[in-house]
Amino acid sequence: MVGGGAVALSPCRDQVQKCLSYRSLQDRCSSLRMILETYPISDLAEVLPTVVSSVFNASSDWKMRSTRPSRGEETCLVDVLCPTGCMFRLIYQLEEWHSFRLSFPAILLPRDTENRVKSANVDAFYANKLQFTAGGEIHKDLLVSAFEYYFLSLLGYVIHPSNQKNDYWADANHWTVDLFQRYLNFFMPPTSGSGVEYSVLNLSNILRKADGSGGSAHLLTSQANYLHYVKTFCIVITEMLLKLNPISSLPIGVHSSIEVPSQDHMRLIRMLIKHIHEVVTPCLHHSQSHNLSFGGGASQHNENSVLEDFYRTVMSDFFSKPLYNTLSLAFHSWPTSWSSRLLVETWLSFIQPWRQGGMSESLNHWAFFIEDNLCFYTQLFHDALPHLLRMDFTLGSNAQVAFRIGKVFSTAGLKDLLENLEASQPAKRFMRSESFPGAANIYSSVRLGELPGSEKEYRPMFSVEVTNAAGRIVQSCFDAVHKLRSGGGGGGCSPTAKAQESLWESVVSLSKSMVDSNVYLSPTTNHASEPAFTRSANPREVIQWLESAISNWCTLFSLDKDQFSALDSSSQLNVSPATLGAAAAAAA
Repeated sequence: MVGGGAVALSPCRDQVQKCLSYRSLQDRCSSLRMILETYPISDLAEVLPTVVSSVFNASSDWKMRSTRPSRGEETCLVDVLCPTGCMFRLIYQLEEWHSFRLSFPAILLPRDTENRVKSANVDAFYANKLQFTAGGEIHKDLLVSAFEYYFLSLLGYVIHPSNQKNDYWADANHWTVDLFQRYLNFFMPPTSGSGVEYSVLNLSNILRKADGSGGSAHLLTSQANYLHYVKTFCIVITEMLLKLNPISSLPIGVHSSIEVPSQDHMRLIRMLIKHIHEVVTPCLHHSQSHNLSFGGGASQHNENSVLEDFYRTVMSDFFSKPLYNTLSLAFHSWPTSWSSRLLVETWLSFIQPWRQGGMSESLNHWAFFIEDNLCFYTQLFHDALPHLLRMDFTLGSNAQVAFRIGKVFSTAGLKDLLENLEASQPAKRFMRSESFPGAANIYSSVRLGELPGSEKEYRPMFSVEVTNAAGRIVQSCFDAVHKLRSGGGGGGCSPTAKAQESLWESVVSLSKSMVDSNVYLSPTTNHASEPAFTRSANPREVIQWLESAISNWCTLFSLDKDQFSALDSSSQLNVSPATLGAAAAAAA
């Protein structure tokens, strides 16, 4: 630890150790809150790493990896860990000690970042955090601020392999998920309404309460100062969640090792994407609709201009490229033993910004976004195809994947828009250093020359190759439908399937009653929009998904459903010459 001066030992450490030994979570939180509100900041600065390390530790019992705690436990955890709680009150005070730093172990960083730290080949965020020994060697720990230390610890706890479990967070009713959503809501608030005002006011009140005079509260009453926390938060979550692997020029199959996000990790990425669309995309949409460029005159007329201007840089400076890299590598490396539903839904969440924030679903309003992010639609579609071709579509989760992709890409007008964009932007345009030409050039898109793997040339989505692969997927869906129906009996389901369906209907009924009574729902998360990633599906439901998928995929790639046979699962698909000719003409 490095600070403005030596920190004297005090009884505070002994009290913290005693507090952390309590078996009851409520007793632990109550005692910790009393300690954080009683002892002087100089004593608390010494014990902050001990407390944070205890909270985000796989062997501790802070309910971080369990289902939602009881109502009493949740209230205590919120009092301590929420952005306006006593833990953050201490963190905000320590942030004003500009020379105060804590040692954070580099081993908790993503493996690629850890390796770059060891060689001092780091991004700007880490450049001033390196430590060197007297002999000039790089120290294994980084020096970070209290705010950085907390969020690096939280996200390091999520992504580090030693903390992973086989039973991932199957639903959003999980305390860490709820906590992360609270941080997103507070540190990335909407620029409209009272979101920013609420956050800034709470931070100001925290400091007034802390020093009793309000002498330092003015430091956080302007958005320019509040932006420090927003920007740091965005950088940390990007570094930890999205930068698992370098963007390499090597073919993906040549990588000696690719760090694949765990399913816990992928859920947080999806939450981040959905939140970005809620708070960032409206800023981009507003700028595009008013033909505003970076740093335009709108800042003089918008009381939230500081934060809004920052949000306009978020996509290019923080999220777009590392997100693309993460999703592309995940499609190539996702373990076959894991359900692909969460990975696919994460991708689909990004390419459907109109689903968040009550914005218009008309693609006329989103052409600028689709154009600037064309690779997310077309190149990631290419990356997803090999994954889909390996799937057994008799499984409900896999049938859902085929259904969801087909449904999203069948959005009215999307196919025509993608085809027009591909036709109007030759492959050479994608290899230049400039961004795709967006209507207002609000943020840079992913560039082909910076994409992972060796594919530096643009791969058209509606090519003969892709159409043929789509036909094979449709054939697999037909075969799966045939297998599910082959048991005979009324309704097309075997007696065993009927019994499973009856049992499933009972479970659905019970689950619905629990949701209706709000037993598990968090006030900060829209659980109604969460897909059922892990529940089983009855055969009739799976067949409905597959039939819808067949219809949508055939429409998307102009395939004739009559050419597919559901009678022979071993038959080889040969897409008709007429279909291939149409696809080739479209690609040309």
